[in-house]
Amino acid sequence: MSGRLWLCLLLFCPWLAWSESGSWQEQLQSTDRIKSVDFAEFQQRLHSFEQRKANMSQADLAYLNFLLAYAELYLGDPDAALQRLVPLSRQQPESALAFRARALMVNSYLMSQQYLDAFTELELLLQQLPMVTQTAAREQGLLMIALAYLSAGQPELTIEFASQLEAEPVSATSLCKAKQQKAEAYLQTGQFAAQRSYVEAAVKFCQKHQEWLFTGLLKNSQANYFLEQGSYQQALSLLLNYQSKVRELAYPRLLADFDLALAEAYFGLDQPELAGQAAQRVLQISRLADTDQSKASAWLVLYRLARQQGQYQQALQYHEAYLQAFESLTQHKQIQQQAYYNAHLNVGAKLRQIAMLDKDNQLLKAEQSSMQSQAAYDQILIILLSFFVLGLSFWLYRLYQIRSVLKQHAERDLATGVSNKRHFSQQARAMLQKAEEKQQELALIRLELTALQQINQQQGEGAADQLLAQAVQACRNFLRNQDLVGRVGQFEFALMLPGTDPDKAMMLAEICRDAVVPILSPLLPGQQALISAGVSLSRWSGYHLTCLVEDAEQAMQHARNSGQQLALFSPDLQTSSGH
Repeated sequence: MSGRLWLCLLLFCPWLAWSESGSWQEQLQSTDRIKSVDFAEFQQRLHSFEQRKANMSQADLAYLNFLLAYAELYLGDPDAALQRLVPLSRQQPESALAFRARALMVNSYLMSQQYLDAFTELELLLQQLPMVTQTAAREQGLLMIALAYLSAGQPELTIEFASQLEAEPVSATSLCKAKQQKAEAYLQTGQFAAQRSYVEAAVKFCQKHQEWLFTGLLKNSQANYFLEQGSYQQALSLLLNYQSKVRELAYPRLLADFDLALAEAYFGLDQPELAGQAAQRVLQISRLADTDQSKASAWLVLYRLARQQGQYQQALQYHEAYLQAFESLTQHKQIQQQAYYNAHLNVGAKLRQIAMLDKDNQLLKAEQSSMQSQAAYDQILIILLSFFVLGLSFWLYRLYQIRSVLKQHAERDLATGVSNKRHFSQQARAMLQKAEEKQQELALIRLELTALQQINQQQGEGAADQLLAQAVQACRNFLRNQDLVGRVGQFEFALMLPGTDPDKAMMLAEICRDAVVPILSPLLPGQQALISAGVSLSRWSGYHLTCLVEDAEQAMQHARNSGQQLALFSPDLQTSSGH
């Protein structure tokens, strides 16, 4: 088209311009649909829209701002995204676009670690969802709710809302996102093995619809499952086959997860150089927060590599970096969990307050009607009935509280928060019965903090219990959801690990030991015998709790007598130990 003709169109034919409201809406909706399929094209279109936005209506500008916020969030700038989204959520708060903005705000607040705001918005989303009818708004709302619950450590709720989305007539893009979230939740809940066919079908579905980002996230979940099973070569092959597409997408979260999985696969296959390179790439991602799980795990891989290669000074530096990252991650998770429950309670309290006000208004109207009809007897009866309902509700609530406290005291150790010895034994026997039926291998680790006896004498039982609780929490961060932990002695706790072979059991015992020693060593400088651990397995001890416990005790005693800190029970007590 010549320059003159273009000028003519602009000056004399304004009805052809893109600023026409219907035309803008169609173009914005088309751009909205490709945002997760072709992000480069999505950015180019946004740039073109910004150059022509002078002729847009207010509704079109609001839609454009929403899409710009999505782009900023994708590129790792949640603060810039929130500057656009917060005003959008306040303008016409009942509109579908305001609901979508609020859904994207949840993700933005999560990325910027403003968890109380994130989960407060989540509660508001849950209230508004039943009234939302627009397909795009419902899709985004359900996806963000599922994602937020995954971040809050509630994978069962993620599965529930993602399944709800799958049951609705939504786009292929949203279905792909929902399937990816369910796969991640299955991995967290230990259901991945039972759902492998579902995940494989999800990968094919996303590939068919060219949803490359969520295909990558699904493949990463598959790789993590293979790593948990010790199938390092299978995990590596899967990762390498999709690595070029991950680099092309350049999405920081996916890059970090992929490189971490590569590092663990290379480490498992005894390829230290490649493992170190992959771990270093994780640490070099500039937008990765210090509290990120991938960063802490990358430090741990580097520490293991350096120790394996005899580079003890370097290993010490990596271990210090790992401990610092692990501590930050632990605090970060605690803050996240607290924010989730606080938001739930705060919003719930407001709703109850509104409900009480509504109820008070209804009672006031009833009272006025009674006064007008001079029915004083009815008025007194209503007041008495209100007090009766209130008293009954309070009594039921107190009964529920007492029952909950008694149940907790019966099953939990108050100092550490984990199962007490009796409850641990009950759960362990049930776990052993299932393992025996499936002929599944099972390991038991007993850990005794021998240093706590001296601390108990010097500082009292409260100080020793506090240190034991810290040690138990440090070990729990490395356990799976299906693993069992309980306090079995004054200074001793045990771990029951289904589906665990000797190498994995010894590695976990060693990791727990390494995590607990920094907690105790500052209080007893120079003392070496801080913790003793013994490991027993069902292959040698059978599926009897008494035998497993006695054999683990024998291994722990052998480690203590031989000057070691860790030992594995075998028929002739051939031990593998760590110092």
